Amino acid sequence: IPTTLVAEVKRDAGDSKQIRDLLGAIRTLERGDLSEARETLRVLAGGGISQDLETGRNVYKDFTANDPPNRKKRPPWNSEYAHFYYAKALYLDGVKRGDRDLLQQAYYALVDQKAPEGDGKTGGFLGRFSGDNSRFYPDAMHLAGLSLLKLKQYPKAAKAFKDLEEKAIALDISPQWAYEAKIGQAKIAEAQGKHLDAINAATDTANFMKLLLQKEPRPCVRRHLGRLYSEARIDAADVMLEQAEKNRSPAEFRRLRSFIEDGMPEALKKSLSTLPASQRDPLVEGAMSPRVQGVAQLGLGLAHLQEKQYEKAIFAFRAVEVKYFEEPEIHAKALRYLVQAADAAAKKSSGAARALYEKYRDGAQERLKKEYPKQ
Repeated sequence: IPTTLVAEVKRDAGDSKQIRDLLGAIRTLERGDLSEARETLRVLAGGGISQDLETGRNVYKDFTANDPPNRKKRPPWNSEYAHFYYAKALYLDGVKRGDRDLLQQAYYALVDQKAPEGDGKTGGFLGRFSGDNSRFYPDAMHLAGLSLLKLKQYPKAAKAFKDLEEKAIALDISPQWAYEAKIGQAKIAEAQGKHLDAINAATDTANFMKLLLQKEPRPCVRRHLGRLYSEARIDAADVMLEQAEKNRSPAEFRRLRSFIEDGMPEALKKSLSTLPASQRDPLVEGAMSPRVQGVAQLGLGLAHLQEKQYEKAIFAFRAVEVKYFEEPEIHAKALRYLVQAADAAAKKSSGAARALYEKYRDGAQERLKKEYPKQ
């Protein structure tokens, strides 16, 4: 089966305790218990930094230490999975804690290089499974780029994302990786405070997804590309929204609203009317994905709020509150701004209208305190 068409690979533990432990550790990781998962996966992966019980010193064990000596024989699948998920656990825990050491360890686990302790190599995943000899190869390339981004090694991160982009196109793996690679450049620009460059890079990503869609013969892949087109546009809108919030500039909010409205389903139907339905429909459908609509409605609501069009702002924020609650960051922002918009509307109203706006305000305030106490 072509890699781009593989949705999931299911594994059975059978009678193996080691595999049961591995699958349990992966579930623990997905549940968010990062430290617990990280330690279990380190033992199962058999590499990385650990403490020598005799000397008490930290030692780095090469991940390839127990691999078959014949290069043509790959390690067993559970060793491959443990290695990748250990690197992922290190990265996620490093991001959560703001711990550069964990992020650096994640990079050691991903990219083969000189070990930090001793004279050997790390046996990093991308070297261990070179030649794309793993289903996690693009995941590992992406994770390496993200690790470098968090470590603020921007030129190396840019190269890592560029390498992933080239692999994604050359090997016809999922278009998700072409998107992740190109949007990585936007993330680098944003991290450096180059917000215009970030917006342009995200917009370029959207245009690239559209170009790939126009050349793609497989309907299921076209649908994926259609969603990624809108995801990339909404990444650009995210940066625009952040800047508009920060600067409180009416002009920036107007530009944001115009940009969002141009990407809404009805607007796309008109602007793409000359395209064949096989290309137009995936783009229109992609604009209806939850995250896209959540950010879009949030941006529109903020633009209306700045223009003191409180009723329109309330309508947009309530759409996020009701429909897109599965996107926590977006949902929390919508509730916070709904409180502001409804309060402003209540102060300008009387009678039944005032009571209704106060109900919206108080309900949003209550949900915000209950569901997002730290917001």
